[in-house]
Parts: sequence; C-alpha cells; structure tokens
Amino acid sequence: MCVDTKRVFISHSSVDHSLAHEVCAQIEVDTAPCWIAPRDVTPGRDYASDILHAIEAAGIFVVLLTKSSIESPQVVREVERAASNRVALLPVRLDDTPLTPSLEYFLSSSHWVSPTGDQSATAAQVRDAVRRCLGIDNAPSTTPPDVSPPLPIARLDHRLSRITRVAGRTKELASLCSLLPAVTSDHNSTHVGFVLIGGESGVGKSALVSATASAAFDQGWDIASVACEPFHEGMSFFPIRELMRQISGTGDVVAAVQALYGVGSSQAAYAIAAEDPSTPSEQRREALIATASNLVFGQRRASSSPALLLVLDDLERIDPGSVDALLCLLSRSNESPVLVVGLYRTDFVERVGRQHPIMPLIDAVRRMPDVAEEVRLGALMRGDLPQLVEMLAGGSCDFPSAFFDHLYEETEGNPLYVREVFRSLQQPPRGSDPVVAIVDDRWRIVDPSREWEIPQSIEEAVVARLEVLDAVQREQLETAAVIGRRFAFEVMAKLVEASESELVANLEKFINFDLLNELPGSEELFEFTHGKIRDVLYNAMSRLRRRRLHGRVADVLKDSRAAMSEDWDALLAEHLFRAGRMAEALPLLRTSAAGLLRLHAGHEAATQLRRVLEADSQADLLGATDRIAVQLELVTALKLANEYEAAASLVDFVVDSPHADRVSKGWALDHLGDIHWTRGQVQEAKEVYASARQLAEEANDAALLLEVFADLTELHDREAERVAGTNPQQSTEHRQLSERYLDEQLRLSEVVPDNQARARALRNEAKRRRRKRQIDAALALYEEAISLSDPRVATHQVLISYAKTLRYAGRHEDACRVVDRVLDWSQQTGARRSLAIALHYRGMLEMEAVPADLVGAARDLQDAVALHEDIGYLRGRCETATSLGELALALGDRQSMMRWFREACAGGDDLSDDAIVNAVVATLEASDETKRARSIRDRLKSA
Repeated sequence: MCVDTKRVFISHSSVDHSLAHEVCAQIEVDTAPCWIAPRDVTPGRDYASDILHAIEAAGIFVVLLTKSSIESPQVVREVERAASNRVALLPVRLDDTPLTPSLEYFLSSSHWVSPTGDQSATAAQVRDAVRRCLGIDNAPSTTPPDVSPPLPIARLDHRLSRITRVAGRTKELASLCSLLPAVTSDHNSTHVGFVLIGGESGVGKSALVSATASAAFDQGWDIASVACEPFHEGMSFFPIRELMRQISGTGDVVAAVQALYGVGSSQAAYAIAAEDPSTPSEQRREALIATASNLVFGQRRASSSPALLLVLDDLERIDPGSVDALLCLLSRSNESPVLVVGLYRTDFVERVGRQHPIMPLIDAVRRMPDVAEEVRLGALMRGDLPQLVEMLAGGSCDFPSAFFDHLYEETEGNPLYVREVFRSLQQPPRGSDPVVAIVDDRWRIVDPSREWEIPQSIEEAVVARLEVLDAVQREQLETAAVIGRRFAFEVMAKLVEASESELVANLEKFINFDLLNELPGSEELFEFTHGKIRDVLYNAMSRLRRRRLHGRVADVLKDSRAAMSEDWDALLAEHLFRAGRMAEALPLLRTSAAGLLRLHAGHEAATQLRRVLEADSQADLLGATDRIAVQLELVTALKLANEYEAAASLVDFVVDSPHADRVSKGWALDHLGDIHWTRGQVQEAKEVYASARQLAEEANDAALLLEVFADLTELHDREAERVAGTNPQQSTEHRQLSERYLDEQLRLSEVVPDNQARARALRNEAKRRRRKRQIDAALALYEEAISLSDPRVATHQVLISYAKTLRYAGRHEDACRVVDRVLDWSQQTGARRSLAIALHYRGMLEMEAVPADLVGAARDLQDAVALHEDIGYLRGRCETATSLGELALALGDRQSMMRWFREACAGGDDLSDDAIVNAVVATLEASDETKRARSIRDRLKSA
C-alpha cells in the first residue's frame, strides 16, 4: 500500500455532510488532496473496502466529532483503523457530547482542535490545523488567535563568557573539542553526547567549558546555557525550564513542539499535558521531562539545523526533577546532534554524600561510557602559572621564578584563587600602590624589595579585590548578588538609586574588573564571572542588609509577576521569606508547595512546607487546623522525597496532636501504612491501615475509607501473588482479604466524586474479572478506567494490564499497539520503570507471536531485566527473569532456564530444581498466567 503523507482522509457522519464537504473544499484549495465519502468511493467497488484502503493510504486522518458521529459505529471503525495504521489523527470537537470509551482510547494521545465560529470559519480553522500538521505556514488572516505560529529557528548564543583558551587545560580542552565533530558527523551512531565535569570551586570548570563553547560557536553550533541558583531551592525543573525557554525562542513551549512534530503528534500531546496543572501529578512530571527532551532534540533533526551545546553550571544546586530530565537527555543523547555538558563542585557534593540529588546522574554517566564521559579537574601544575598569569594580565609578563613559586605555594594552583590574587596585586584598594604594573610594555613587579602578602583563602582574595569599589558601586554589586547569579538590567535598574547612564557605566566597570560578564543576546542579562564572587558578596553583608535587599527585590518582582511561569510564586516567596516578611511569604509558599506536589517534586515541596511552618512559628499565622493540614502535606512531600524516617516521625506528631481530628489522624496513619509497605514491612502496614480504617469509620469519612480499602486491596493482592509458589495457604488467605476489600472499594468509589479513585477501583475489579476469565467484562472495565484517566499520558499502570487482557482475548495486534503506546511514552519521558515493564511485555508478545520472534524477545527481555536491576525494582526483575527462563526453555537451554528461574524465586537458593520450577509455575498461575504455566510443564515433560 502506497501511503501519501499529504493526503487527508475526512471521517464524518452523514448528518454532518455539509460541514465535512466545506472542510474538504478549503483543504483542497491550497493545502492537500482529500479523500471523502461518498465522493471518492470508486463505482463498483465494495464501499467498506474502499474506505479502509483510503485510510491506510492517508497521511492525516481528520474526524469531525459530533453527537451523530460519536454514536456512529462506522466512524468508530474508521478511527480504529487509522490508529492501528499509525495515521496522524486530528480530532475536531464540534460539540460537548461525551466520547465513547473506544473513541477516548484511540484519540487519547492526539491534540484536539475545537474551532469556533460559523461553518466557513470552522472549516478554515480545521484547514489551518492540517497545514500545521504538514509543516505549511498559515496565512495570518486565517490562523486562530489562540494558536501560535510555527517556531522560528534562530541561532542561540548563551555562552558563559568569551574565553577562547585556558591555561594548563590543553589536554582537557582538546578532548572536549574533539567531541564536536563526532556529534555532528553522524548523530545516528554511538558517540559521547553527555559530559559531566567535576572539580572543587575555582579549578576552572566554567573557563574550560566557555572555551569549548567558543570553539563550538565558531563551528556553527547553537549554545544554550543556564546556572542553577542558590535561590531556587523551592523550585523544580528551574534550569530545565530556562533551557526550554531559550530553545523555544518565544517561550511558548507547546507551540514550539507542535511546530516541530505536528499538532496531532504524541509529542504535542505531552507538551500540553506538561503545561496543564490538571494533569495527574506524576504523569505531568514525566510529560515535562519528555517535552524538554523533545524540544532539545526535535529542533536539531533537520540536516540544515545547527548542532546544539547545552551547558548547565553549578549542578551542585540542582533539584531532583532536573536530574530526572538530564537522565532522560542522557538516555536519548544520540537522537540528534546535541552535546550536554554539566558542571558541579565535587567538594560540595562529597560533603552531602550519596543523598545529593546529582548522584543518580553521576552513577548513570559512569555506567554509560559509550555515550557519556566524566571529567575531574584538579589544581594546575606549578608550570602552568606563567601562562595563566599572562592570560590574566592580557600581555607579556616579566616576573621572577620566585614570584610564581610564592603564588603557587599560597594558592595551591587553584585558578580562581590565582586570578583573584593577581587582580588584587593589579588593582589594590584605594590608598595602596599596585604590586604589579606595566613597565616598558611588560608586566613587572613595581618594587622587588617590597614584601607582599597573599590572602589566606579565595574568599579573602575576593574581599580584598572588592575593596577597589566605592560605596555606591559596592552597594550596586551587592544588590545584584541578592537578585542571583544572573540578573536582568531591567530589574537592576528598578532597585538602585542611580540614573540609567550611571548604572550602565558601573556595569561596564564591573565587566572591566572581571566581576561580571555581559551575556550575549537581546535580553540585557549579566552574570557574575564566578559563583564564588556572588557568594562572597552575599555572605559579607549583614543579615539586616540582606533582609532589606530581599524585600526590595520582592517588591520589584511583584510588578512583573504576571509575565512569569508558575515558578514565580516560589521565587517571590523565597525573597519575601529571606526578607522576614512572613505574612506575605506564607501564602505564596503554600501555593508553591501545592504546585510542587502536583509535579511530584517531593524534596522542593518539603522545603517550602518546612518554611511555611517556620514562618508560622515566628508570626503565628496559621490556625490549629491549617497547621495540621500543612503537616499532612509535608508528610506527603517527605514520602515523595523518600525521607521515610522524617515522614514517620511527623506522622507520630500529628497522631499525638490534640489539635488533629480523627480524619487527619486517619490520613496520617494511611501515609504511614504506605511507608511500611514500601519498606516491605507488610505486617506493620496492615496494622497501621487497620487503625486508619477505624478512624475513618468513626468519622464516617468516605474518601479516607476508600483510600484505605484501595491500599489494602492491592497489598493483599500483591502478597497473594508473591507467596503463591511458597505458601499456597497464605496466598489463599491474602486473596480472600483482597476480594473483600475490593468489594468495599468498589462500593465507595461510586459515592466519592474522585475520578482517579474510581479508575483505581475499576482497574482492580478488571483484574479480578480477568482472573475469573470474564475477559469481555474485564476489557470493558479497563476501557472505562482509561476513559476516566488523562488521555494524553500513557504510563504502564493501566495500559499494560489492558494489553494483558487483550492478549487473553486473542487480540494480539491490539495488545502490541497498546504496549507500543507505553513504549513511546516511556522512551520520550525517560520513565525507566514504565520502559522496563513495557519492554518485558513486548518480549512476551514477541515470544507468543506467530511466527515467534525469539531474537527480538531476547533483546527486549534482557534490556528489561537490566533496567529493573538499575532502578532496584526487585519484583519486576523476578517477573522478567521468569520470562527469560521460559525463553531459554523454548530454545532448549535447560541450564539457562534454571538460572533464570532461580533468579525469579529470590530467596530460594536452598530449593531443589523441581521445587524452583514448581514455585515459578504456582506464581504464574496466581498471576492469571495459566497458559504460560501449562506451557512450562508440557515442555519439561516432552524434553
């Protein structure tokens, strides 16, 4: 079948034929040919067959959704055929009629068009959406006002500075620059696309990368850079959002992704989900990660697009969400010509230890030497100092060897320390003579007989050099330090008492003093040449001065708040909190924390909620009820951040509080039950859930009781499967309890108005129906659960179980399509658990295909087990090990089969081979996999 990617198939109900033909006419004027029934049905041909062939040959499938079309079986069949043939779907919503579960499922990852106006205007808007899908510019007169134009690809130049060479780093610079041609020559081959550079403060990490960036820019690369800020503790994804803003150009991420991938693409659907606060929290977080990677790599896919260098500095201050985004970039690093370089302070990270958020990224880089590289910078050698000093001086030097010996002995070869000392020798405080100066066109020591001292630390060297500033200049620079590592001229101008010309003159002086850099671009941004200079300025101020300046910064930021992102609450709250203006900070901190919880950013949410409680303790701003509510939110945040000890302690505090009512105590205990279960403490979890249940029943709180019953249903269900092969009686008891709690969960889910809770109950009931071989009923329940979930996301939680049920129904191709959807989601988002589970299930489907694809199955299952091992998901590893044992048995390799089966029975080292096989078979039967269990028995008997 020849597919015409520019042909548009228009699906519609005959009731809507007038609008459908108007849409067809407008598209065919200047956009693309269309196929529409009955006009294009070939006379004498089978009507249905002609339609199906036309769908398979189309590039875009437009479906006009109205009450009549939604109720039309023919339209549903057309949509299903288009989805199964991977035709780009463009649904047009023309009224509010609810979709059927089938349509909801097939159209879930598509971007919707909801036109307004009369029939002609509607047709024009649909035509424009088709044009965007095809990458054709729309005329301004017909572009809907709420749809942004395609993204212009402009050259980026956000280098850290203009440094082109560095002293003592010849080998490192050559190594980094050698990566550039490898990235651009063939980005489909394996190459290093991610570099992590570590070293103590001041060893020259930024200078090395700046020189690399200059070389890359000279070779035609785009440069985007960002530095993590000390004032970003309460934000998640700040550096990633800033990079997305730079790359998108306009800051409209959704429009940028739509322009790159098409309005109806899964990438566009994820971008919309990432920007929508109503998206379920964990899925929104994953959608944001996917969108960042799609934006980074998507704009570089065209051969005419320049390569891109991403520089992230000060990663010692990075948040866990941004680390997850970088892990996704790392996993996709060979998709297009992009080089990611991250810099971090090893001394800072080592002081925090394994708990530092960057550690998973460091571990991943070390595990992936084919695509990632780790660089550790140490101090310079004594022989490197003459070159460094000459570069700092900007001219030839004539200093005796003793000068360099003394400089090296005191600074231990730290480049920043050397730089600050040499600057202080050039530009001493007012009233002092310089130690070095230009004499006869060469830098020399002015008075060789004069003794000169070197400050005892980098900090002291910076302080000494700052003394060259007058009081006004020092105050302006301190104000900049309070704003952050980078700051905008517009903000600075509103904060200082100086005319624009005076401020510009001083900023130029700071640049000449090597204290600031002016960043390229049109945004009038400045940056401290080193984070240590900003830190010294900030820490040298009195607490009173810092508080006052933070307050002034907050007042200025309030005026521009409307133009900023949702992180703005966090940044404004940070300055207000540091200003001691607790009454103003507290509501913003709570708003920020709520947003962070919606992103599953537990660490940052916990930071904000702790500040809420601190602000309350200082100003008594919360009532007793609100205080308990904040403490419960903090328990949730601590759970997300895996700070289980702190969360458990806070639960005890809430339970013992005289101000907590039964419902609050019940929710606290439910959280504690989750913590015990996560830790594998099943008996403790059951006891705590029982206490939570009692409190819920005493308070007659249906929502809390529903949550407890849902947790108990799943706990006993998992335990029934876990012990089926080793303790059948206990497994039966768990199964009976799970069934009882599920009945209660279903009953309450019809009363409590919570779609997510209802979907959870339906999924559990679908699993029970599947276990009883009521496959059609199970499929209907899964489809109902899917219809209650966000249609733009595709995690494994529901869809893999749905695919499993489709497989039981003999719908192998449909099951593969669902698994592919999960794979698409997990590969874009970097969701490794979803990816591992989807790979495992695709491997199983490949084993069961006719004919079986055992090579593909082996590859997918091996990848899945490695991922499970990497993320520490023991249950997933055991399940995949079972499948690998089945594969080995199918290949006649009994030795490998037993090795994998033993891994599947974790903790069964003392069991005989027969006992291991029996345990595996029993576990499969308890997991509804009786066909696989029977296959193992039959193969072993016939062997």
